[in-house]
Amino acid sequence: GSVYWDPRGKSACWTIRFRGADGRVHRERTDAKTKTLARRLLHEREREVEQEVVNRRLGLPLAPPPAAPTVTFAEYAQTHETHVTVRCAEGTARRYGGMLRNYLIPAFGHMRLQDVTPGHVEQYTDGRLASGATPATVRQELMLLSAVYREARKAELVERNPVNLVDKPRVDNVIVRYLDPEEETRLLAFAPEPLRSAIIVAIHSGLREGEQCRLVWADVRFGERVIVVRQTKAKRDRIVPMSDTLYQTLQRIPRRLDSPYVFASPRTGSRLDRFNNTLWRAVLRRAGIQRFRWHDLRHTFGSRLAQAGVPIIAIKDLLGHASITVTMRYAHLSPSNLRDAVRALDLVPDAGIPSKSTQNSTHVVISTVFNPERTLYTGTQ
Repeated sequence: GSVYWDPRGKSACWTIRFRGADGRVHRERTDAKTKTLARRLLHEREREVEQEVVNRRLGLPLAPPPAAPTVTFAEYAQTHETHVTVRCAEGTARRYGGMLRNYLIPAFGHMRLQDVTPGHVEQYTDGRLASGATPATVRQELMLLSAVYREARKAELVERNPVNLVDKPRVDNVIVRYLDPEEETRLLAFAPEPLRSAIIVAIHSGLREGEQCRLVWADVRFGERVIVVRQTKAKRDRIVPMSDTLYQTLQRIPRRLDSPYVFASPRTGSRLDRFNNTLWRAVLRRAGIQRFRWHDLRHTFGSRLAQAGVPIIAIKDLLGHASITVTMRYAHLSPSNLRDAVRALDLVPDAGIPSKSTQNSTHVVISTVFNPERTLYTGTQ
């Protein structure tokens, strides 16, 4: 058998070629992401052929082909929603459940799992984009659909993931909206307490809206000047050091004896569900700030760190991103880092032979920058 790349059309993929027990050459297109995975599929097919040949020689009955499962997408989606509820954060599970019930099940629910093809997924993608859904939204829905099929493959309900062969909508993931200092001044001027304090905490901590709603006084450690963020999206605690502004703002927030939460409901003392409410939108209108979400306060935190030259890996840890890829959205805001990088070129001497008046200084610069313990030039030029 052999493995080769088949570039035909949009469904280019790794394809395996092998001779079956009937003596004929078979070609099978795969959803393998690498040639190594395609070779594994080829070896599986070859073992199946060998076993079938042996059975025929011994006169053993051939195993009947496995019956195709009859589970529909809607039926399996309920199982997957339970899986998501156990594995993901509360907000994520709620969002995924809404995607399944409102979009994916209406589109694929009546079909058997194995009957959904890449063509069906492409039709769904085109339809959602045509209806006005943003590329980012459609991409998230396709990621969820792909996750459903990954779990179905583990359960041996399907052989292939149809989403793997579909081109996902391209998304410009660069952060373009964050508060400038003048906007922040206007926003805070129109925001009443405790919303004003909540805005400052969001800007100076980078907490997600849900993380800030769940923040309790026990996790605000003034002695250590840190906030312990629990129940994060990445399912692990993280530490956010307090700036002076954050420290002073938290100190001024009054504590309620009947509630452990930093930001509690004024009426009941229970935990707030969100800050992005009617009051928040009214404050934005009064301040004359357009196209701005509560989550953009978190982007403001990350953007200002990047503009200050803070390393991307440190921003990743402070924001609690699981992957550096997400944090790289802020990299374009660090032009100073690029300027500092090219200044290193000024430390390299000219390509020509240096003059006698500059030989000694040139040698000193080179040895200091590249190896302070060893002189590169031991003689005279």
